[in-house]
Amino acid sequence: MISFDQALQIRNSQQKSPKAPAGAFIERDSFWWFPDAIQHVGSCGIIIDKADGHLNELGSGLGLEEWFYAHELGFRHRSYLFRITGVRNVELTLRLLWDIRYTHVRSRIDHPPLDLDFNWMCYRFLPRIVGADFFDYEFSVSECEYVHCTAIGSHVLRSKPPAS
Repeated sequence: MISFDQALQIRNSQQKSPKAPAGAFIERDSFWWFPDAIQHVGSCGIIIDKADGHLNELGSGLGLEEWFYAHELGFRHRSYLFRITGVRNVELTLRLLWDIRYTHVRSRIDHPPLDLDFNWMCYRFLPRIVGADFFDYEFSVSECEYVHCTAIGSHVLRSKPPAS
């Protein structure tokens, strides 16, 4: 667990001309958000994780609450591997994948496992994926800047088979 002072040091290390202490910031149970650390077009600030000081640079493609929600779900990096390991309802599975913009999987859906890239922009579909009872899946990190994060995902976000 890092302290707020350590988080400020991490934040200041991202600025061309470090300044202290932070002006505006938001604190949540698991992270701090700083709006002013990265000053370029398309930056929505940074999240610094309280557990290990990991820094996530946020883009402007999502709103802050969406970025916060993704971070709280365990998403810390840009890309994850979404593997469908079994399909019980092809029509519903294809509909969900279409919503997530995976339009090229129809011919492969009957032959799991099916590996797909899953990035920050797709995470808004997680509530539907987590609640799905028409396929089995797992997540794992496919691109990771920090070796200690390679296990995030599969134990947190796994659908449960339907009760028999």
